[in-house]
Amino acid sequence: MISRFDTAAGFSWPSIIQGGMGAGVSDWRLARAVSKAGQLGVVSGTALDTIMIRRLQDGDKDGAIRRALAAFPYPEMAERILEEWFVVEHYSAGGHNAPPRRGDAYSERDVCSIEKIAALSLPFWLAGSCASPERLREAKAMGAQGVQVGSAFACSEESGILPEIKQEIIGQYRSGELNVITDFRASPTDYPFKRVEVEANSTVDACRVCDLGYLRHIYEKEDDVLAYRCPAAPRKGYLAKGGKPEDCEGRRCLCNGLLATIGIGQLRRGRQVQPLVTLGEDLSFLDSVEVGESGLPKAEAVIDYLLS
Repeated sequence: MISRFDTAAGFSWPSIIQGGMGAGVSDWRLARAVSKAGQLGVVSGTALDTIMIRRLQDGDKDGAIRRALAAFPYPEMAERILEEWFVVEHYSAGGHNAPPRRGDAYSERDVCSIEKIAALSLPFWLAGSCASPERLREAKAMGAQGVQVGSAFACSEESGILPEIKQEIIGQYRSGELNVITDFRASPTDYPFKRVEVEANSTVDACRVCDLGYLRHIYEKEDDVLAYRCPAAPRKGYLAKGGKPEDCEGRRCLCNGLLATIGIGQLRRGRQVQPLVTLGEDLSFLDSVEVGESGLPKAEAVIDYLLS
């Protein structure tokens, strides 16, 4: 069969097509070299977004990524890619925390130097015990763009946490009984995790099964095959996969527990999986934020308070 291209002036099919090899093996340099030699170069698109970001993070030493973005037909989108910003989180924040530098207790060594961070001249936000207008003003005075707030919005009417859990947490705070625990064993990730005990998780949990697996660990079996295990899964199964007994001590199933906190927990042996509630240490915003008829603050009221 003769293609119309065969008769086009000056056209000839390449004898060699350079294979497209991900991730990043056949990048633009290889494709350009092959094309300049008169053959067909191919740029792999596999994981191209990650490759671009990683090269920018490494400083874009030859400037190739920035040159390409400068020629991108949608400059607004390219500008957003080049923007670098980050959140500086204090260990009083909810959820997972960075571990202490030494031992199992936090100290002044674990507090970031905001002056050094501001000296980077990059946008940043402060987090952890920042839900007050005073902290917002302090953050901006130190060079931050503002603050990241979690717990105040978690307690709001619009958050996905079950209303009865939010009501109980607020009640515990107002009565002085709220205890936010920094648990160094709960999370399968081995990172410290903030948790709060509520009535809904006061009994023996029905969940000791790994059927979601978001926090599983990868390991190598004796036959060199890669597999997964989780120290919060049933102990017997974990040990059968070569895990250590001490790894199981004190673990909580975050995957199922966090889903139960928003009301979509699974049933185990006819019982509901218990919620696992995480909050930051400072709930003093509850003393100032206006609450509605539900007894919960609205997200808008939280914002009004922070900007007051």
